[in-house]
Amino acid sequence: MKNKKLFLASLVLISSNALAAGYSTHSTSTAAIATSYAGSSTGAHDISNMYYNPAILSKFDKKQFVAGLTYLDVDIDPQNENVNSNMNSAAGEVGDAGVNVFIPSFYFSAPISNKTTIGFLANSPFGLATEYNTAWTGSRLDNDTEIKTVNLGTNLSHKLTDQLSLGFGVNAQKMQFTKSFTYLTGNTVKYKSSDWGYGYSLGLNYDLTKKLSLGVGYNSKVQYELNGTLQVPEDNIRQDGVLKMATPESAIIGAKYAVNNKLNLMSDITWTRWSRQRVADVYESGTNIAIVNLTYNWHDSFMYSLGGDYQYNDDLLIRFGTAFETGATDDQYRTADVPLGDVYWLNAGINYDFGNDLSFDASYLHQFYENVKVNNVDAATGNQNLSARYRTQVNIFSIGLKKNF
Repeated sequence: MKNKKLFLASLVLISSNALAAGYSTHSTSTAAIATSYAGSSTGAHDISNMYYNPAILSKFDKKQFVAGLTYLDVDIDPQNENVNSNMNSAAGEVGDAGVNVFIPSFYFSAPISNKTTIGFLANSPFGLATEYNTAWTGSRLDNDTEIKTVNLGTNLSHKLTDQLSLGFGVNAQKMQFTKSFTYLTGNTVKYKSSDWGYGYSLGLNYDLTKKLSLGVGYNSKVQYELNGTLQVPEDNIRQDGVLKMATPESAIIGAKYAVNNKLNLMSDITWTRWSRQRVADVYESGTNIAIVNLTYNWHDSFMYSLGGDYQYNDDLLIRFGTAFETGATDDQYRTADVPLGDVYWLNAGINYDFGNDLSFDASYLHQFYENVKVNNVDAATGNQNLSARYRTQVNIFSIGLKKNF
């Protein structure tokens, strides 16, 4: 670690694991969680859908405030860990490598004319954390990894006609990235970095009939230059570095159909361009020279959502949904910090109207992940291999308040 060569090898470790696909939080809307986000493209839930399609704001003719709090219970269970003789294989299996978190979200919208509505949001669309003990079998590749984002957005929606609305939004997003692992000497290496990035969103909403609505939304990528410091406290070593990466762009298309005055059905398809991250470059701080070039082999992912809501009585609305989401990486490229594959969703929730334009949302989501394999390389030595099988399941609980003015 006292020369540049070893420092660059450490950055390879950091980069290859940090950019693994599949770190969306799926916690931007309490109401949308209950339908597997089906209906988000058409504003079927509330103004929180503006994150996916800013055009839906024109559907709301009153000021609205939405606040949500989501709890992610993440159970990531590695099994049958195995390494070769060049790595620490003395430790036993880890129980749960997932980290449970609370994620808040806030939205506000207000009509500024009879055709134009403005909306503001604060949410966390990307993030994930895995935590292994320092003595675990694969500590050379990963101990702790944490990705956090805070997204602040402003959106405008304008009615071109009574049926057609267009939307545009801008987003300022901060990412914090922290990673630690055990180096060859047995000391702990930690890399901590952060940066602000900026993106935009576009949307269209069209009411084809009084019963059928169509929606299309797009969120751009957000590019980061994650300036940080690599530290080995035991050796009193500090080295600055820059990791360039981007959160992927995504697009959503869907429809909502009113079966009758009580039952609505909706379906969305969401595409996420994880394949943009096939290549990433690491730069030495203060230069424009790429000192490490990394090549990946990830692919785009799709989520197919189907859901609905049923007005049980004047006060109670029942929501339900399911989804299938394809994974963005394969066994050959999957890493220990994001050991995820295809996933099935099963959801339910309610909205209860207290009167005086105040209502309460509660949602529950269970995600069934396929069992997957991980095979990682120790980049500092070039030797394989950490191999393991992973069983993962996620329970998401979310509550929210909604107020119209």
